[in-house]
Amino acid sequence: LREIEEIGSNLEADRKLVGGIFVGMDVITGFPGETDEIFQWSYERLAQLPWSRLHVFPYSEREGTAALRLDGVVPKSERKRRVRALMDLSTERHSNHCQTVLDAKSTLPVLLEGAVRGPDGSRRWATGTTPNYLRVLVESETPESLTNRHVIVEPTSLHVDKRAGDAALLAHIVDETPLGSR
Repeated sequence: LREIEEIGSNLEADRKLVGGIFVGMDVITGFPGETDEIFQWSYERLAQLPWSRLHVFPYSEREGTAALRLDGVVPKSERKRRVRALMDLSTERHSNHCQTVLDAKSTLPVLLEGAVRGPDGSRRWATGTTPNYLRVLVESETPESLTNRHVIVEPTSLHVDKRAGDAALLAHIVDETPLGSR
């Protein structure tokens, strides 16, 4: 744990990214043999590690794999419960990470990637990511025109979608000058 924290501190110092580095981890839960005690132990250890977001999914049977012959099959309802517990942990951590960036009141470079449905349900939003992989949403009458554009944004608020296990910074564009032309 200490070594992971040291690596993270060194990377953050080197990159000077608002909000620090983004560390994502993939987690499978409900693998055969994962008892309640093993899951709880894993959950507690994950809660101690310095990650930003988890990508969580349940174990699913695949024809022809050795795992099909293992004892201790975890019922699908329990797999679903464990996924939800880990996603809730991830959403809380990811939201806190994004809130730190919002609280910094700094502008951020973003590569806008395309139009999406926004938190208000409309298609008047463009989405993109910062260099440290934070998701940003920008409202626009013509979000398609922002696709593949590098912009500078100012975060204004935080949108958390607990059902999807996602958080995004809502922002407005303060500079549309391409980064390479400065």
